[in-house]
Amino acid sequence: AFSASMTLVLPATPMSHDTALRNIDLNLLLVFDVLYRTRSTTRAAQALHLTQPSVSNALKRLRTLFDDVLFVKTAEGMQPTARSPLEGLPHNAALRPS
Repeated sequence: AFSASMTLVLPATPMSHDTALRNIDLNLLLVFDVLYRTRSTTRAAQALHLTQPSVSNALKRLRTLFDDVLFVKTAEGMQPTARSPLEGLPHNAALRPS
């Protein structure tokens, strides 16, 4: 049974195929989507009404979760790696705030 005093403890290991979706902070997926579209932590922070360090911290958590750097800095902005979860897929508008 669940009680209000119980806390969810997430493993510190990278995400594996058997990781339950309920253990993923969905806010991180929103940050990923905005980072993917803006290619900039500063512009993503502005779009999400967060600070740039908050977005950088979320990216750090995403990198741990997916065991990949996800984005690399280039002259054109942050480019997704080949292993980025959404690379090559159409982005889901359901993640975007209305």
